[in-house]
Amino acid sequence: MVSIKILVTIVIVILVSSVIYETMIAPRLNLQSPIGHLIKYNNVDYAPPGLVEIYVVSWYGCPMRAGLSWALYLALQKYGNVTVEPHGSLMIGEPSGVFKNILPADTSIPSLLFVNFTPNTNVRFYEIMVYNQELNETTLGYFIRNYTGQYDEKPPVSAVNLGLLTLEKLAPSWVYQIVYTTQVEEKLMPVGNGSVAFAAHHLVTELIITGPKGTWIALFYVYPVTPGAVVADSGYSNMNVQEAQYVASQMLAKINSGNIPTNILQAANEINSVIQEELS
Repeated sequence: MVSIKILVTIVIVILVSSVIYETMIAPRLNLQSPIGHLIKYNNVDYAPPGLVEIYVVSWYGCPMRAGLSWALYLALQKYGNVTVEPHGSLMIGEPSGVFKNILPADTSIPSLLFVNFTPNTNVRFYEIMVYNQELNETTLGYFIRNYTGQYDEKPPVSAVNLGLLTLEKLAPSWVYQIVYTTQVEEKLMPVGNGSVAFAAHHLVTELIITGPKGTWIALFYVYPVTPGAVVADSGYSNMNVQEAQYVASQMLAKINSGNIPTNILQAANEINSVIQEELS
C-alpha cells in the first residue's frame, strides 16, 4: 500500500512538473524580432480565466519607455480609467552603436507615468519599475556600484543582475521567465553576446500582453513611436528633465483634446488590435 502511494505521488509530481515546464518556457512561435514590434510569443494564457493582462517591465528614467507610454495611455483608455503624470526621461548623451539611430542626442524625452488604472472591462494593467530615474539603484534599493547616473556613462554589468534580482521579487514568475528569456538568453542584438540586456547594460522596457489567445511581446517601444518620434512630436529638442516634463503636460493636454500625433495613434491601434483579439 505504501509503495502504491509513493508511486501515485511520483506520477502527480511528474504531471505537475510537466505542466509547469510547458507553461513557463513554452517556445515562442514567431521568429521575428520583438524589438520595436508587437509579436506573438506563444499560445500560453498566463492571465486568470477570462482576463487579459498587460504588463510593462521598465524603469523610471527609460527613454524607450517614454514613447511606449503615449501609445499605452491612448490604448488603455478604451478599457478603463487611466490616471497619469507628465514625466521626463533620463537625459540622453550621444547614443552609440545599435541605439544611435533610435535615440536622439542630448535630451530628455517627454513621457507619462502611470499612477492608476481602474478597469471597466476584463483588461488589467500592471507596470513594474525595476530601476530608479537615474539608473543607479533598483526600486528595491539595490545600489548599482561605480555608476553615478550621468547620461554620458554606461552602467556596469551588475545592473543587469541586480535588475533581474529585483524583477524576480516584484513580478509573477511567468513575467520574470519571459523577460529573462527574451532579454538575456535570446540573441537579438548584433553586438556583444547578442543579449539585449547586456547590450544595453541593464534590463530594458518590455511590453507583455497575455490572454485566452496567447501571449504577445515587444521590446523597447512599439513602432513608430520611437523616442526620436516623441521629441519630433513635441516640437522641442535639447530638453532637460524638467523641461521634458513640462512639454509632456502640453502634449497630454493636446491628446486629451483629440489632437493626437499620427505615430502615437498608429502604435496605440496596434496595441488595441492585440487586446481586441484576446478579448474576442
